[in-house]
Amino acid sequence: RLQGDWSSDVCSSDLEVWGVAFNPGNENRFATASWDKTAKLWEISGSEFLRLRGHERGTDDVVFSPDGKRLATAGEDSTARLWDASTGQELLTLQHEAPVYCLAYTSDGTKLASAGKDGKVRLWDARAGKLLTTFVGHQKDVYGIAISPDDKLLATASLDGTAKLWDLASGREVRTFTGHKDKVSGVGFSPDGTRLATAGSDATAKIWDVKTGREILTLTGHEEAVRSVAFSPDGTRVVTAGDDFSARVWDAVSGKELFDLRAHQGAVWSAAYSPDGRHIATASADKTSKLWDARSGQLLLTLGGHQDAVFTAVFSPDGNRLATASKDESVQIYVLDTAGLMDLARKRITRKLARSECQEYFQTATCPPLP
Repeated sequence: RLQGDWSSDVCSSDLEVWGVAFNPGNENRFATASWDKTAKLWEISGSEFLRLRGHERGTDDVVFSPDGKRLATAGEDSTARLWDASTGQELLTLQHEAPVYCLAYTSDGTKLASAGKDGKVRLWDARAGKLLTTFVGHQKDVYGIAISPDDKLLATASLDGTAKLWDLASGREVRTFTGHKDKVSGVGFSPDGTRLATAGSDATAKIWDVKTGREILTLTGHEEAVRSVAFSPDGTRVVTAGDDFSARVWDAVSGKELFDLRAHQGAVWSAAYSPDGRHIATASADKTSKLWDARSGQLLLTLGGHQDAVFTAVFSPDGNRLATASKDESVQIYVLDTAGLMDLARKRITRKLARSECQEYFQTATCPPLP
C-alpha cells in the first residue's frame, strides 16, 4: 500500500471550488468553477492562464466542448455561459429562470444541455446560442444530467425523487423512473447506452433498461445516501459513493457487491473510474481523495493536501493525472504515472537524491537528474 502527496502547485481561488475539468484538446490545461463568481483556466504547473469574468454569482459546473476549443460554465446567476478556451472571450450567455447546476455537451459538440433549480432542462445550439428545446416535467431541482453515447437521449436526476429519459431531438419525455424513495442525485449511461444507472438518497443505486424502462437491479448495501454512480469503461462494473464513508464496486450484471472501498473518515462525495478502467478515484469530506485498484479493491494512494472537504476528483483524459476540487478554495493536481512524476521531480529537486530516497518517494531506483 502506498501513501503519498505527489502534487503540482495548488491552484487557489477566492471561494470554494465546486468543479474542475481537463481540456480534452490540451491535457496540460484545465478549468475550475468557483463561488468567487469566476471560472479560471490553468496551466498544469498551477499558473493561472485565464480568468473568466461575467457571472454575477458563483459558478457550479464547468465543461469543455469535446474539441477543447470552448468552455461552458453554469452559474448561480441563472445563466450558462460559453467562452473561447484560448482567449477567454465570452461568446454566448444562455438565460435560465433560476440557478444552473449542471451541463453536458453532445459528443459532436454541436449542442449543450443545461439544468438547475427550476427543474427544467434546456438544449441549446452550442454555436449560435439558440434555444432548441425545453424539457419540462420535473417538480424540483435537477442535479444531474447525462447524454447517451449516440446523442439520441437525455437522462435527468431530480430532487423530486425521479429520473427521466427524454428524446433529445423532439424534447418528448420518453419515460419516468420512479423506483427511488427519496431524491435522485446522479445519473449515468452505460458505455453502450443500453442501461442507465441512478444514485438515490434512499441509500440505493439502481440500474434500468433504457429501451423498456424496466428496473434491472437495485444495488443495496450503503447505509446512507448515495451521492454518485458511474459505470466502468467496459460496462461490466458500477462504482457508487455514499454518505456512509464508503464507495462500493458492483457487478453490473448480477448486482453483487464486489468491494467495499472503506478507508475515508467522512462522506464520500464522488467516485470515478480512470479512462482505462484500472483505477478508481474517490473524493471525501475528510479532506482527502484516494486512489484504488479497480480490479482488486486495494487502496493504492491517499492524496492529502486539502484543508477542507474534497468535492470531486477527476482524471485527465490520459489517466496520468488527477485533479481534486475542494471547499478550501483550491485545486490540487496529482501526478499518477512514474514518468510524469519524474518529470515533475526534475523541475523541483535542488540536490542529488540517494537511491533509497528515490525508492521511497517515487517507487523506483532510477533517480531523476538535477535540472
